[in-house]
Amino acid sequence: MKFRRCVCACLLAITLPAVASDITYQKKFGDWRAVISTHPMTDEQVCTVLYEKPVKARNVYYTSKDAFKLDFKGHGGITAFQYRFGKAIPSEMETVPDADNNVITVPVFVAEVLDMPNLRVTGGTVLRTGISLDISLRGLKEARNSLAKRCSWSDLPPLNDGAPDWAAWQVTPKN
Repeated sequence: MKFRRCVCACLLAITLPAVASDITYQKKFGDWRAVISTHPMTDEQVCTVLYEKPVKARNVYYTSKDAFKLDFKGHGGITAFQYRFGKAIPSEMETVPDADNNVITVPVFVAEVLDMPNLRVTGGTVLRTGISLDISLRGLKEARNSLAKRCSWSDLPPLNDGAPDWAAWQVTPKN
């Protein structure tokens, strides 16, 4: 009886995601996959770019809010992190609020970031272990452009006068 419950639970876990969201578009671009699906409860269109290579994070994806999300659920939660695009100057160390300690959000302020070869993220977990990720950005720009045509994504917003000081130099290599 116990075995039968386990098998049923496993089958539900495998089949529910396929039923839960209806994928209407997906295409691979380099190391990324553009996916359009329908939210099962609201019927809204969900547009996401997923990282295809295995990393220590549970999921790495790029959102319509022009930000990277790195999900570390099951890794003890993140306390602080720092990121760097290509050979640019790294960001300041950022702390993660307790409510968000499983997800790191890396904002994209300038379009040139999408032309960088990689995104590096380092930091620490609640369990006092280090994290170090090197995420290839090969194909991300094309995947994002593909979704921008099919979804309600506008082009990257321009920098305003109120932009953070480091936004201008985050894509400029050190001399």
